[in-house]
Amino acid sequence: MENITPELLEKYFKGLCTPDEAALVMQALAGKHAPAPLPDDHDVFRGVDKRALQNEIWKQVQPPAQPKRAIHRRLPLQIAASLLLIAAAMGILYQYRSAFVAADTPPALAASRVIQAARGEKIRLTLPDGTIVHLNSGSTLTIPEKFTDTARIVHLSGEAYLEVARDASRPFSVLTSRTTVRVLGTVFRVKAYPDEASTTVTVEEGKVRVSDAAGYHVLLTRDQGVTCLPNGKPLTVQSVYAANYTAWRHGTLIFKDESLSEVAAILARWYNIPVLIQNKKIATHRFTGRFTNNPALATVLKELSTVMQCQYELNDKRLILY
Repeated sequence: MENITPELLEKYFKGLCTPDEAALVMQALAGKHAPAPLPDDHDVFRGVDKRALQNEIWKQVQPPAQPKRAIHRRLPLQIAASLLLIAAAMGILYQYRSAFVAADTPPALAASRVIQAARGEKIRLTLPDGTIVHLNSGSTLTIPEKFTDTARIVHLSGEAYLEVARDASRPFSVLTSRTTVRVLGTVFRVKAYPDEASTTVTVEEGKVRVSDAAGYHVLLTRDQGVTCLPNGKPLTVQSVYAANYTAWRHGTLIFKDESLSEVAAILARWYNIPVLIQNKKIATHRFTGRFTNNPALATVLKELSTVMQCQYELNDKRLILY
């Protein structure tokens, strides 16, 4: 199996191989030569008893000897055996890999729940510690089944408004792909959608500490905010009116000097409809507006088209701005 790399085995296990790659794996598993030693420097095998895994796989994939009278059926039997034994080998890999993941996962994340607010909906939930979270459209929050005795850690993709229950002995942290927000007890908002380059944090009450991937950090207090960009530059604290950034909880849609591209992304999440800007010249035009009481899309589009001097087409499948 000298041509079978750990990466190829992992692709095969995940069902991502091309037909040629799958055939190569099948050929190797049906062959007569013992497999090469498993490497020490690959994530798939980290923490695994590689010798035991290798012996177990080889024991199950080695084709059994056939009686002489069945020589003329050797090839079909080998092919059939290979298919069955590949499945067995994949099962062994899965068991070892699962054991590795369980052993390598911090206790706070070993058993977790994923809460998703689909596009067009918002969710309010209470965490085990009493913290209240409002999830905006198109957002995902991953939380442990139970917080540890020393920390409360959640993972966010999207936008959330949090009213953190005070617990001085267990700091509360929100982790995104680019930032870490740490608090003891406060009210704040984090926006970190994966399709947006920046992450923003605003504070309504209390204090939060924001750290980015470059190692910079700032302390925010009431009506302060920060925008984290993937450019490695120091973070700059800004004065904001935090309530404007969290008005979506009450069905109020606010745009403050947003580009049409940014407006389109918000509308797509809020109303669960694909938005296409057909005229690229207007994509950078700026828009400011405020809509209350869970506004209908038609209401927003009427104001948007008037202010931006653009046209739109709306059907069941998508919204086109031009």
